[in-house]
Amino acid sequence: MPPFTIAVHGGAGVISSAVERHGVHAYTAALAAALEAGRAILASGGAALDAVEAAVCVLEDCELFNAGRGSVFCEDGTHRMEASMQDGRTCAAGAVLGLRTTRHPIKGARAVMDRTRHVALADCDAWLAQQGLEQQPAGWFDTAERLQQLADAKREDVVSQDHGSGSRGTDCEPPPTGEPPLRTGTVGAVAVDSHGHLAAATSTGGMTNKMVGRIGDSPVIGAGTHASAFCAVSGTGRGEQFLRHAVCGAIGTRVAMGVSLDAACDELVHRALAPGDGGVIAVDASGNLAMPFNTKGMFRGFVREGDASAHVAVFEEAPAPVLAASPPSLAEATPPPPPTTTTPPPSMTPSLELIVGSQNYSSWSLRPWIALRNGGIPFTTRVVQVFGKGVNFAVHGGYSPSGLVPVLNDVHAKLTVWDSLAIVEYAHELFPSAGIWPLDRAARARARCLAAEMHSGFGPLRAACPMNIKHRSVPDVTVTARLAEDVVSNIRRIEDIWATARRDFGCQAAGMEAGPYLFGRFSAADAFFSPVVWRFCSYGIVLSDPLAVAYFEAMLADPGMLEWEAAALAEEAKGLANPHYDEFAKQVGK
Repeated sequence: MPPFTIAVHGGAGVISSAVERHGVHAYTAALAAALEAGRAILASGGAALDAVEAAVCVLEDCELFNAGRGSVFCEDGTHRMEASMQDGRTCAAGAVLGLRTTRHPIKGARAVMDRTRHVALADCDAWLAQQGLEQQPAGWFDTAERLQQLADAKREDVVSQDHGSGSRGTDCEPPPTGEPPLRTGTVGAVAVDSHGHLAAATSTGGMTNKMVGRIGDSPVIGAGTHASAFCAVSGTGRGEQFLRHAVCGAIGTRVAMGVSLDAACDELVHRALAPGDGGVIAVDASGNLAMPFNTKGMFRGFVREGDASAHVAVFEEAPAPVLAASPPSLAEATPPPPPTTTTPPPSMTPSLELIVGSQNYSSWSLRPWIALRNGGIPFTTRVVQVFGKGVNFAVHGGYSPSGLVPVLNDVHAKLTVWDSLAIVEYAHELFPSAGIWPLDRAARARARCLAAEMHSGFGPLRAACPMNIKHRSVPDVTVTARLAEDVVSNIRRIEDIWATARRDFGCQAAGMEAGPYLFGRFSAADAFFSPVVWRFCSYGIVLSDPLAVAYFEAMLADPGMLEWEAAALAEEAKGLANPHYDEFAKQVGK
């Protein structure tokens, strides 16, 4: 039997700008860590299939690469991830397409292969969750760099496979098709184990600014991934070209017919494909390796049985030894850490702390809290007590220049954002796929109008019916008789807002996501009206429009609202009640 061998790639193309930003050490460390994960399995007698899965998982967790955590954005601001793998021993294969919340798409491909009678499944996050695969909120996959690439691509009206900024590069001639220079971060692995069995795996986030529904080569067996009894191949590059030429499968066919691995790879990469289209990594049953590419560079590496360390390379240089260590995050990638540094640095994902006031009384605090919470955005909450009217600079001046809460601290970016509307907009910029605003342009415009109106208006209602969640009044149609005319006018305006939004954009209106909220799916507009829901509940205010009533009931049943309510009710047991507010509530709602 041949000695075991495993190779990985992290994408090919115009990669010099990426290396300049993050430092070559960031990439070589990540590649070495992936190789070490696979080598550990092979060294213990494990299967090639398990080794390539483990190696790809490491790269999916590294934000430097366009797969898993570092996936690029589609044109609608969402992530749609793809992956595939094949077992050369049995030719069994699995693939997933359109994933949005599965942390490791390659594990999804393995689940399809092992647990279904199919080869490929699309949009199957829910099924994968049932199979026990780890899920993350959609915003967990966002990074600031990928968001900037999307903005650049939209500005220049291009679709790009990014290792760079998304703008047109200058260090690579555009291919004959007129497409932009290639910058891809697709990841993959191939291996042969000590039993002579082969396997291949590939994972990607696709193309920046791609159409929703676009399918690349990575999830297509024979195009981006191939494994048989003769060789294993994983590709990276311009997906449409790999699909047109069935690149990885064509290499496999040639090797099966007696062509050497080097010659087969050379024919496809340097003759079938155009310059700048990409590259492949491949290993045959004898342990021979090939890693050709026709771009300026390709992140790649390998390790064989008996090697003291992994060998990695970026540009045209021969792979050099690199000791495996935890790959650094983007935030720590430049400059390279000293050789003695082995502790992995913190993740690039923003560390967000939201400072809120009393959860029973602070309506301003509820808005950004529930927007972030229902958007699946990771953050921590710190509660400070705010009683009485006006600005308390002595107590809260250290949190923000205004002296008011809520306040959002982005610890990694060293930024402080105050005011509920500003916090929501900042969170939307960090996590554009979290759904804070509706995707539909008309719905998004209306949602912003309504949130702004609620943010700056309805003063009479705020003054007459301050939020006091623990207080409950029996619904009473006569309540409005005890309220001033301008307060009643506010109530009727809000009822009309709710009913009209549900009629125009909710209720499964054309092009809208189904759901019980103002625009189908929960959005910032719902977050800004969430305190009003509690006000109507606390003071027994009765609505008449059926659409508004249904929305009111849906909001009261919302998990985020229930979580906030539980925290609000717990405050009294801690001695945090405000007698002035409580007595006021009793006088309004009887």
